[in-house]
Amino acid sequence: MNDYGFGNFIRDMRTKRGLSQFQLGRLIGVSDKAVSKWESGTAVPRISKCRKLADIFDITLDEMMVWGDNSNDRQGKGAFAMQKELWKKAHDRMEEIYGEQPPIQMISRFESEKAGLQDTDFIVFADFIGELASMCNREYGDIFNLGELESSFVAWLLGATKCNPLPAHYYCPKCRKVEFVPTVGCCWDLPEKKCECGETMVRDGIDVTDRSMILTMRKDDAISLDVSLPGSLFDKACQMFIDYFNGCNILECITPWLYGCKSRVLALMKKHDEISVEWNGVTWQRCIDSEELRSYYWTISKIRFIEGKSETALGILCRRISINPREINFIDQSAIECMHKNPPEYFFKAGMINEDALHHVHFRDFEGFVEFYGNVHGSFKMSEYKKKMEERGIDIAELEADFFREDVYNRILSYTKAYNIPGDSLAVKIMDCTRRGIYSRKGMDAETEHVLKTIGIPYYYIEFLKHTVYLFPKSHSFAYTHTILRLMWFWMHYPDEFVQVTDYVRNDFEKRFGPIEW
Repeated sequence: MNDYGFGNFIRDMRTKRGLSQFQLGRLIGVSDKAVSKWESGTAVPRISKCRKLADIFDITLDEMMVWGDNSNDRQGKGAFAMQKELWKKAHDRMEEIYGEQPPIQMISRFESEKAGLQDTDFIVFADFIGELASMCNREYGDIFNLGELESSFVAWLLGATKCNPLPAHYYCPKCRKVEFVPTVGCCWDLPEKKCECGETMVRDGIDVTDRSMILTMRKDDAISLDVSLPGSLFDKACQMFIDYFNGCNILECITPWLYGCKSRVLALMKKHDEISVEWNGVTWQRCIDSEELRSYYWTISKIRFIEGKSETALGILCRRISINPREINFIDQSAIECMHKNPPEYFFKAGMINEDALHHVHFRDFEGFVEFYGNVHGSFKMSEYKKKMEERGIDIAELEADFFREDVYNRILSYTKAYNIPGDSLAVKIMDCTRRGIYSRKGMDAETEHVLKTIGIPYYYIEFLKHTVYLFPKSHSFAYTHTILRLMWFWMHYPDEFVQVTDYVRNDFEKRFGPIEW
């Protein structure tokens, strides 16, 4: 084999597809330095890597060996030339976790998300977030996705989220056995279990539908994500975005209307932009300082990087004792007891937990904590609703409560199925209108109310939909409580370090950004 000729072939195939050495190396599972050595002829890839290269270049292994190229050019540049491979990467990861023939629940969820999102930028952004999370974890930090990405099974497979949205289940990392537990809503409440093969099974799953997530991701045909991360990794994360989307027109949006913390918005411009921009030496740049430009802002795919207070504190604590934040074993009933009896003052000052609300409830398990968090972050016209129920002689204390938008979807879907109505369009519509407070602002139209009554939805629940101003996503609540419980772990095991670090972070943020409503 002629090393130099083979290296030139790899370089030519890579550049034809608009990939950087960093991007190609990530797909293969090697560093950009290894790719550079292949292309310079100082080293050659092993046969296993050649197979992966052939797959990425859409040629056979034989063609690879003779430096042939029978592939068709793909549309898209840089990261967007990788969409086919990234969907395959997620699918391969599913088989790696759940076996070569995953249970139908996994396959169905994967195909549902792919059908709903494969014509968007979703898979590329999910992969980038996965790479970002991996980088942060290596440096004792973690990220927090503020939004619907946490509801995605595919994003979880790519390492972008901590939330596996499938129903609660066990899986064995050795023999790949899977066992669902329909009576449990949150995987943290599953007891430890040994597989028949002797391996300790992994507990996973929070049971979240993908319907709200797909609706949000498809809005305006643009992906818009907020990512909170430790301050020490902020600049590195932004540079990762620039490297990952090398070859694309990257626009830095200066947003004077987003303030109160250190943040930076990096977006991908469309092919034919109609706004004027300036080159700052690294990216294009434009101040979004008018209503017209703000409308444009919501039509482009972007990530807003945010320096998070909790993520910064967690990162410092993890570095102090050299522990990966995703390896903290916080699943202990004593954490729930401590939350009630001796919660750290920091949680209240930082606005992570409502102190008054905490004193009026008593959740007994992790699912109860997740529901508590969702309840206090939703918005509801309680006084008006209570008056309506009293007029009908209904005691609201005896009514079932839905804490999350996904609960509304599941409840409506159960009624439509019982009434033999195909599909889930009605459940999706009711969930979307309820979560955004449309019924509370504009009222429910007569036709929708008639349909709900016809399929058997009780009066109290229809009124619940009408009085809901905002419903929290379950995956968001799960991710928040995940961060809180890991900080709680430090409060329980390293109280002195916890106080020192949280006080430092609070003082640092107030010094840089002024008084903060903690």
